[in-house]
Amino acid sequence: MRNRIAATLGLVSFFASMLSAQTTPVPIIRFRTNLGDIDVTMIPASAPKTVANFLKYMNKGVYNNSFIHRSLPNFILQGGGYQLINHNRVAIPADAAVINEYS
Repeated sequence: MRNRIAATLGLVSFFASMLSAQTTPVPIIRFRTNLGDIDVTMIPASAPKTVANFLKYMNKGVYNNSFIHRSLPNFILQGGGYQLINHNRVAIPADAAVINEYS
């Protein structure tokens, strides 16, 4: 059990930063974790409102000190919904939902 807790806490400090949005029309986002960086290419041509919504959250800094809260091998890595404050999981306030653009 101790190894599982250590692995989960190992992803605390989840930071998002823009890598190349100023030089290319497709932004690449870097999530900095204490286990390494994760680069994600945003595709605004496919989901412009979803990308704009994500970038709005990122630019407000709400993902700073958030953590990965769901991870299933070969399926999903989910984070950004919670921050760790004084050793407590605190939900990040959400803006209005964005319509699902992918169909």
